[in-house]
Amino acid sequence: MALNGGEPTQQRHNDKKLIEVFACRLVDDLSPDNILPHLTCLTSGEKQRIQNAQDQHNDQKATEILLQCIIDSDEQGAFAEFMNALKNTQGCEHLADLMIGDKEVKCMHPQQNLLSALAPTLVRDIDARTLCEKIPCLNEMDEQQIKNDYDQHGAQRAATTLLYRVVKRGPTWFDELLAALKEDSKHLYDVILGTSSSSNADDNNDDDDEIKAEKELNAGIAAADKIGRSNPIAGDNASSSGNVSNDLNRASADAIELVTGANNAEKCQTIDEDTNVITNNVQCESNTKLMVTLNVDETDTDKMNAAENAESSDKVDEPEEDIVIELRPYQAELVKPSIFGHNVIVSAPTGSGKTRIAAFITLNHLKQRENAKVLLLVNKVPLVEQHYKKEFKLLTSKYKVSKICGESAARVSLKHLVEKNDVVILTAQILENALNNGEDNEKLELTDFSLLIFDECHHTQKGEVYNNIMHEYLKLKIEEKVYQLPQILGLTASLGVGGARTEYKAVTHILQICANLDCMDLRTVQAETKGLEEHNKKPHKVVEVVADREKDPFGDELKKMMKKIHSLIDDKDVESDKCDLGTQVYEQWVTGLGTTAVKKQDRKLRTCAEHLRKYNDALLINDSVRMEDALNYLQEFYDDEERREKGFDSTDKELLSIFEEHYYNLVKISKKKMFENPKLKRLQSQLEKEYSTKEGSRGIIFTKTRESTKALVSWIKNTPDLNFLKVDRLTGTGPNSTSKSMTQKDQQDIILKFHKGDLNCLVATTVAEEGLDIPECNVVIRYNLVTNEIAMVQARGRARAKDSTYTLVAGENSGAAVREQTNEYKESLEKKAIATIQRMSKEDFRKQVKKVQVATLNERKMKANVVVQRRQLVTADRASLFCRKCSVVACNAKELRKIENMHHVNPEDEFKEKYKLEEYPESIEFANIENVGKLLCGSCNKNWGTMIVYDGARLPCISIKNFGLKFNTGVILAPKKWKDVPFEIPALDFTEYLEKILNIGAVSMKEVDDL
Repeated sequence: MALNGGEPTQQRHNDKKLIEVFACRLVDDLSPDNILPHLTCLTSGEKQRIQNAQDQHNDQKATEILLQCIIDSDEQGAFAEFMNALKNTQGCEHLADLMIGDKEVKCMHPQQNLLSALAPTLVRDIDARTLCEKIPCLNEMDEQQIKNDYDQHGAQRAATTLLYRVVKRGPTWFDELLAALKEDSKHLYDVILGTSSSSNADDNNDDDDEIKAEKELNAGIAAADKIGRSNPIAGDNASSSGNVSNDLNRASADAIELVTGANNAEKCQTIDEDTNVITNNVQCESNTKLMVTLNVDETDTDKMNAAENAESSDKVDEPEEDIVIELRPYQAELVKPSIFGHNVIVSAPTGSGKTRIAAFITLNHLKQRENAKVLLLVNKVPLVEQHYKKEFKLLTSKYKVSKICGESAARVSLKHLVEKNDVVILTAQILENALNNGEDNEKLELTDFSLLIFDECHHTQKGEVYNNIMHEYLKLKIEEKVYQLPQILGLTASLGVGGARTEYKAVTHILQICANLDCMDLRTVQAETKGLEEHNKKPHKVVEVVADREKDPFGDELKKMMKKIHSLIDDKDVESDKCDLGTQVYEQWVTGLGTTAVKKQDRKLRTCAEHLRKYNDALLINDSVRMEDALNYLQEFYDDEERREKGFDSTDKELLSIFEEHYYNLVKISKKKMFENPKLKRLQSQLEKEYSTKEGSRGIIFTKTRESTKALVSWIKNTPDLNFLKVDRLTGTGPNSTSKSMTQKDQQDIILKFHKGDLNCLVATTVAEEGLDIPECNVVIRYNLVTNEIAMVQARGRARAKDSTYTLVAGENSGAAVREQTNEYKESLEKKAIATIQRMSKEDFRKQVKKVQVATLNERKMKANVVVQRRQLVTADRASLFCRKCSVVACNAKELRKIENMHHVNPEDEFKEKYKLEEYPESIEFANIENVGKLLCGSCNKNWGTMIVYDGARLPCISIKNFGLKFNTGVILAPKKWKDVPFEIPALDFTEYLEKILNIGAVSMKEVDDL
C-alpha cells in the first residue's frame, strides 16, 4: 500500500480513511504511552490529554483520543510519523505491518479467547514477577508495571496485568508466552495445550509431543473461538468501509462491560460528530447502564470445561442471570480504578450516589475474587441499618450480607459472623475493638478481608477510629511486609483542607489522608462533569446578615448576675475581665477555671465555674433564639439544683439566691416583644418566602446545640404565621451533659416521618449534615451556625431538589458571614489541591504517599513509646479518684477495669457505697452496651457516669471528666479523657468477675435475673 504520492488533500483523506478502517484493531492493541515519545507532531497539551485519559480511564479511551489527534493534526507528515512510531516501538510493529499490508498479520483472537477461558487458573498460579522477564515482546514499562503491582497488590494482580498487556504486544505474544511458561511453569504450559506432563518422557519424543500438542492446541483454540467474539479483523480481510466489529479484549479478572440500552444492541465504529473523537458506539436508548458481567468462560468451572471440549457440542449453557446495578456516566467514571483492584478515594458531592458506587464495586469484587470478604465501615450507628436496607440490599439475592451493631455485636462471635457472610456492614469502633481484643481463635485480622470500604473517609486522620484501623494496616504493609492485604475504598463528599490557607498546605493535608488510606488514586468527576451538574445541581445561595438588637436588657441582666458570681471568687489568679461574656472565648476561660478548681480541690471555685458556664450558655441561647428560651434553660438548671437531696452547701445557696433575686426582672424583660431577636424575624421571613413560592417544600434548619433545636421548634410551633410547617427536631444519639439525647429509634422515626411527608421541616444539629439518609430538600438554612468547609459542603448537599436554596442567617457581629466566605475559599482551595495531586505522575504521587506513611508510622511509634515509658513509671494503685464537685474520694484507681478497650468500669462491691443510681424510665442502647441509669455522687449528686448492662451484667461506667486524680505524691490531675490518664488500666476478666459476684452473694435478684 502506497503511503505517499498524489495531491496532499487526497493523501490526507486516504490517511484518515486508513486510520478509520483499522481503528478498532488499533484501539484494541495499542498502549499510547509506548509510542507518545516518538510523536513530535503532537503538542504537549495533546500528549497530556492522552496521558490523562490513560491514567483516569483506560488504554482504549486514550488511543481513541490519540487517533483523533493524528487525524486533526495540521503538521505535515503526522501520519508518516505515526506509522514510523508503530514500526519502531516494541510490541507495535505488527500494527504497522497490518495497516501497510506488507506482511500477513495473523488473527490472534482465538488465542485470546483461549487465554480468557483459562484466566482464573493462570491468574492464580502464574509468578508474574519472574515470568515477565522471559517474554521478549513485553517492554520495560510493562515489566515495571507488573512488578509494581506485585509489590503493592500481590501476585494475582500482577498476573492479571501480565495477561492484559501481553495480548497487546504483537502476533508473537502467544508463542513467547508459551515458551516462557514451558520454562518457568510447565504445568500451566500443559494446561494451555490441554496435555498432561510426563516426567518420564524421553527427550527423543519431544518432536512427537510438540506435533501432538499443536493439534490439541488448535482444537482448543477452535473450541474457545466458538464462545468468543465474532468477526475478528485479520489483516487484509478488514473491510475498507470502516464498518468493523469492536473487540476490546480485557483481562478476565478485570472484566466489566459498558452496556448502553439493550444488551443485544448493534456495536459499530463511528466518529462522534459533536466531539470528533473516534468511539466504538452502541446504537441504543438514552439510558446508560454499567452492568457487572463475567464472561461465560470466566465464572463457571463447568463452562470452562465445556469450552475446552466444545468439538462435540456447539451449545453452551446460558450464564446465570446477574445482579444489575445501574450507574450514571459520572458514577461509571468514578468506579474505574477500583474495579481493577486499586486503593482509591472517591470524592463526590452529597447526593451523587457514592453508596451505589460502593455497592457496584462490592458486587464486581465478589464476582471477580474467590473467597472475597467485604467490610463496609461507617462512623455512625444509624448508617449501618441505612446502608443495609438501601443499596446493599440489592446484593442479598446472591450473597450473604450482614449488619452488626447493638446487641448483635455482643451476643454472637464477630469472627463467626464475618466468616459466614460475604459482606458485613458495621461501625468502625466494633472493628477496632475486635482487632485489639479477643482470644487468638476469636480475634479478627485485617487479612481476613479482601475489601475495606470507609464511608465518610475524611475522618481517617489524627486519633479517629478510621485512622487507628488504617494504622494497623500500614504497619502490616510497611513494617511486616504483608502483601495479601485488603483493597481500600474511601468515600467522601469533601476531604477538606485541615485549616490550610495556602495550596501547598492543602495539598499536604490531602496527601496525608491519601497516605492514611494507602490510596493510589484520588478520583473526582472530570470527564462527566456536565452529567454530575445536571443530577446534582448546586442550590442558590443566600447570606442574610442581620443587625444585632439595638438594646439587649435581658443579656445585660444576665451579665450583671455573672459579675456578682465573679465577686465571690477569691482567687488572685482569675482574670475574668479579659473575656467578653457570652462568647466562645469566655466558655474556654470558664472551662479552664473549672480545671484549676479541680487541681486546687476548691469546691467553691468549682461550683462558681459550673454556674458561670450555665449563664454563658444562656447568653448564647439569647443571642440565637428567644429570651424566654434562655430563661427556661436557667430555670431548669436551678430547679434541678433545688431538688438535690445532698451536697447543697453555702455556695450553692448563695448562687441560687442570685438567680432568685433577678428572676422576676428576667421574666418581665422576656415578655417585651420590642427586645426580641431580629434574627428570628429574618428566619421567619425566609421560611415564609421559600415555602409559599415552592409547592411541596421541605427543609432543614441547622443550628449549633440541642438546646437551640428545642428552642427553635418551640418558637415555630408558637408562631401562628408559620403554621404551615410540620416540624420536629433531629439531634445526635450520644450522651450530653446539658440535654437528653435521642435514641436511634427516635432518629429513625423522625426521618421516616420526613420521608412520608408527615413532617416538612426538621430543626437539626450537625448530625443531619453527614451520612444520614434524609430525603431531598429544597430549603436548607444554617441558622447562626458556621463551622468548617466540610460541614458547609455537606449541609449544602442536602439542598438538592429542584430550585433549591441554601441560606445562612447570621448576626452582624457574630463573624459567621466572614467564616462562611473563608469556607468558600477553602472549598476552592481543596479543588485546586486535588487538581494538583491528580496532575502528579503516578510514580511521584506514590513516592509522596510512601514518604508520608513512613513519617506517620515513625511519629506514632515515638508517641506510643513515650506513653508506654510514662505509664511504666506510674501505677494505678498510687492514685485515687475524687469527685470534681465536692472532692470526696470515690475509689482507688487500681479498682478500674476496661471493657472492649473503651468503657471504664469499677466492678468492686465497695464502690457501690459511694454512688447512688438514678434509673432511666427506658434504657438507651449504644452499640452492644445498654445504658440503664445515671450514677450520682453520694455526697453532692454530681454526675459520675452511667450504669451499663454488658453481657447481662450491670456495671458502673465512669466518666473521667467528672473526677480528679490525686496521687500519693500530692500531685493532682484533671484529665478530660481516659487517654490522658498516666497509667495502664487492665481489661476486665469477665469470667473471674462473674465467679466473684456469685460466690460472695453480693448480687441482687434483679442482677441474677439479668445474668
